[in-house]
Amino acid sequence: MKTIIVACSGALATSMVVASKVDRLLKDHKITATIVECRLTEIEEMRDQVDLIITTTNVYRSYGVPTLHGLPFLSGAGVSRVSDEILSYLT
Repeated sequence: MKTIIVACSGALATSMVVASKVDRLLKDHKITATIVECRLTEIEEMRDQVDLIITTTNVYRSYGVPTLHGLPFLSGAGVSRVSDEILSYLT
């Protein structure tokens, strides 16, 4: 089973919204995955246990794991592109 981190810079509100939309995307494509919501500062301690990282803010470093910007799930602009990228990493 795949594991995905959805991280935001603050109090987890935006990561919860994005995680919910990613969960729906995965269910629509019959992909089983564990989605973990966290703060950006917590990624480092979990990065070795995940297959994909989705952030709600820009990240200017590499975690050694594919990392995507999840803002389109909040703004609505570019959702198809980032959805396709997520699916390509998990299938």
